[in-house]
Amino acid sequence: MVIAWEEISVINYIRGIVFLIGIAFVPGASIFNLLFHNSKLHEKFQIEPFFIKIWLYPIISFALMGSYSLILDHVGLHTAGDCTLNRYEIALETAKIFNQDLNLITPSSNLKQKATRPKNCSLNITKLKALIGSELPTLNLKEGLYRMKKVKEVL
Repeated sequence: MVIAWEEISVINYIRGIVFLIGIAFVPGASIFNLLFHNSKLHEKFQIEPFFIKIWLYPIISFALMGSYSLILDHVGLHTAGDCTLNRYEIALETAKIFNQDLNLITPSSNLKQKATRPKNCSLNITKLKALIGSELPTLNLKEGLYRMKKVKEVL
Protein backbone atom coordinates (compact mmCIF):
# COMPACT_ATOMS: atom_id res chain seq x y z
CA MET A 1 0.00 0.00 0.00
CA VAL A 2 1.26 3.46 -0.88
CA ILE A 3 0.38 6.38 1.36
CA ALA A 4 -0.72 9.64 -0.26
CA TRP A 5 1.04 11.90 2.26
CA GLU A 6 -0.37 15.13 0.84
CA GLU A 7 -3.88 13.97 1.79
CA ILE A 8 -2.97 13.37 5.44
CA SER A 9 -3.27 16.02 8.12
CA VAL A 10 -0.60 16.71 10.75
CA ILE A 11 -2.59 14.91 13.44
CA ASN A 12 -2.56 11.78 11.30
CA TYR A 13 1.24 12.03 10.97
CA ILE A 14 1.43 12.04 14.76
CA ARG A 15 -0.99 9.11 14.98
CA GLY A 16 1.09 7.22 12.42
CA ILE A 17 4.31 7.73 14.36
CA VAL A 18 2.67 6.62 17.61
CA PHE A 19 1.23 3.59 15.81
CA LEU A 20 4.62 2.60 14.38
CA ILE A 21 6.31 2.95 17.74
CA GLY A 22 3.54 0.90 19.32
CA ILE A 23 3.82 -1.83 16.68
CA ALA A 24 7.57 -1.99 17.20
CA PHE A 25 7.57 -2.11 21.00
CA VAL A 26 4.27 -3.26 22.56
CA PRO A 27 4.12 -6.89 21.30
CA GLY A 28 7.81 -7.40 22.05
CA ALA A 29 7.48 -5.91 25.53
CA SER A 30 4.50 -8.11 26.30
CA ILE A 31 6.21 -11.30 25.17
CA PHE A 32 9.49 -10.40 26.88
CA ASN A 33 7.75 -9.71 30.19
CA LEU A 34 5.70 -12.88 29.86
CA LEU A 35 8.69 -15.14 29.13
CA PHE A 36 11.41 -13.36 31.13
CA HIS A 37 9.50 -11.89 34.06
CA ASN A 38 12.55 -11.35 36.31
CA SER A 39 15.20 -10.85 33.65
CA LYS A 40 18.72 -10.00 34.73
CA LEU A 41 19.95 -9.57 31.15
CA HIS A 42 21.05 -6.00 31.80
CA GLU A 43 23.24 -7.18 34.69
CA LYS A 44 24.82 -9.88 32.56
CA PHE A 45 25.76 -7.38 29.84
CA GLN A 46 26.42 -4.60 32.36
CA ILE A 47 24.27 -2.01 30.60
CA GLU A 48 21.13 -0.11 31.47
CA PRO A 49 17.86 -2.09 31.15
CA PHE A 50 16.57 0.64 28.81
CA PHE A 51 19.18 -0.29 26.17
CA ILE A 52 18.24 -3.96 26.33
CA LYS A 53 14.60 -3.03 25.78
CA ILE A 54 15.25 -0.51 23.00
CA TRP A 55 16.80 -3.14 20.71
CA LEU A 56 15.22 -6.38 21.96
CA TYR A 57 11.54 -5.39 21.98
CA PRO A 58 11.39 -4.47 18.26
CA ILE A 59 13.23 -7.68 17.30
CA ILE A 60 10.68 -9.77 19.19
CA SER A 61 7.77 -7.74 17.76
CA PHE A 62 8.88 -8.06 14.14
CA ALA A 63 9.67 -11.76 14.57
CA LEU A 64 6.14 -12.25 15.89
CA MET A 65 4.59 -10.35 12.97
CA GLY A 66 6.72 -12.31 10.51
CA SER A 67 5.57 -15.55 12.10
CA TYR A 68 1.93 -14.48 11.78
CA SER A 69 2.51 -13.68 8.13
CA LEU A 70 4.11 -17.07 7.48
CA ILE A 71 1.27 -18.88 9.23
CA LEU A 72 -1.34 -17.01 7.19
CA ASP A 73 0.60 -17.77 4.02
CA HIS A 74 0.93 -21.46 4.94
CA VAL A 75 -2.82 -21.91 5.40
CA GLY A 76 -3.47 -20.06 2.15
CA LEU A 77 -4.70 -16.74 3.50
CA HIS A 78 -2.89 -14.19 1.37
CA THR A 79 -3.20 -10.48 2.01
CA ALA A 80 -1.67 -9.28 -1.23
CA GLY A 81 -4.41 -7.49 -3.13
CA ASP A 82 -7.91 -7.65 -4.52
CA CYS A 83 -7.28 -9.30 -7.88
CA THR A 84 -5.65 -12.50 -9.09
CA LEU A 85 -2.77 -11.83 -11.47
CA ASN A 86 0.36 -13.77 -12.37
CA ARG A 87 3.83 -12.24 -12.47
CA TYR A 88 3.66 -11.54 -16.21
CA GLU A 89 0.36 -9.66 -15.89
CA ILE A 90 1.71 -7.67 -12.95
CA ALA A 91 4.84 -6.76 -14.93
CA LEU A 92 2.75 -5.65 -17.95
CA GLU A 93 0.43 -3.52 -15.84
CA THR A 94 3.38 -1.93 -14.03
CA ALA A 95 5.14 -1.15 -17.30
CA LYS A 96 1.98 0.43 -18.74
CA ILE A 97 1.40 2.69 -15.74
CA PHE A 98 5.05 3.77 -15.47
CA ASN A 99 5.32 4.30 -19.27
CA GLN A 100 7.94 1.62 -19.90
CA ASP A 101 8.57 -0.43 -23.04
CA LEU A 102 6.18 -3.41 -23.04
CA ASN A 103 8.38 -5.28 -25.53
CA LEU A 104 10.97 -5.82 -22.81
CA ILE A 105 8.54 -8.06 -20.92
CA THR A 106 8.07 -11.58 -22.21
CA PRO A 107 6.25 -14.50 -20.63
CA SER A 108 8.44 -17.44 -19.74
CA SER A 109 6.93 -20.88 -19.45
CA ASN A 110 10.16 -22.84 -19.01
CA LEU A 111 12.53 -21.21 -16.53
CA LYS A 112 14.62 -24.37 -16.00
CA GLN A 113 14.84 -23.84 -12.26
CA LYS A 114 15.82 -26.56 -9.80
CA ALA A 115 12.67 -26.10 -7.71
CA THR A 116 9.35 -27.04 -9.25
CA ARG A 117 6.92 -24.15 -9.54
CA PRO A 118 3.13 -24.31 -9.73
CA LYS A 119 1.49 -23.28 -13.00
CA ASN A 120 -0.66 -20.68 -11.22
CA CYS A 121 1.47 -18.85 -8.64
CA SER A 122 -0.75 -15.80 -8.26
CA LEU A 123 -2.01 -14.58 -4.90
CA ASN A 124 -5.72 -14.44 -4.17
CA ILE A 125 -7.41 -13.05 -1.04
CA THR A 126 -10.87 -14.58 -1.46
CA LYS A 127 -10.26 -17.03 1.43
CA LEU A 128 -9.24 -14.17 3.72
CA LYS A 129 -12.27 -12.09 2.73
CA ALA A 130 -14.56 -15.07 3.36
CA LEU A 131 -13.02 -15.52 6.80
CA ILE A 132 -13.05 -11.92 8.04
CA GLY A 133 -15.69 -10.36 5.82
CA SER A 134 -15.85 -8.52 2.53
CA GLU A 135 -15.42 -5.10 4.17
CA LEU A 136 -11.63 -5.63 4.17
CA PRO A 137 -10.26 -2.46 2.54
CA THR A 138 -7.91 -3.40 -0.30
CA LEU A 139 -6.59 -1.80 -3.45
CA ASN A 140 -6.41 -3.53 -6.77
CA LEU A 141 -3.10 -3.50 -8.66
CA LYS A 142 -3.91 -0.46 -10.81
CA GLU A 143 -4.96 1.66 -7.83
CA GLY A 144 -1.82 0.73 -5.92
CA LEU A 145 0.46 1.40 -8.88
CA TYR A 146 -1.16 4.77 -9.61
CA ARG A 147 -0.61 5.76 -5.98
CA MET A 148 3.02 4.64 -6.23
CA LYS A 149 3.44 6.71 -9.40
CA LYS A 150 1.88 9.75 -7.72
CA VAL A 151 4.27 9.43 -4.76
CA LYS A 152 7.23 8.93 -7.11
CA GLU A 153 6.34 12.10 -8.99
CA VAL A 154 6.19 14.07 -5.73
CA LEU A 155 9.59 12.79 -4.66
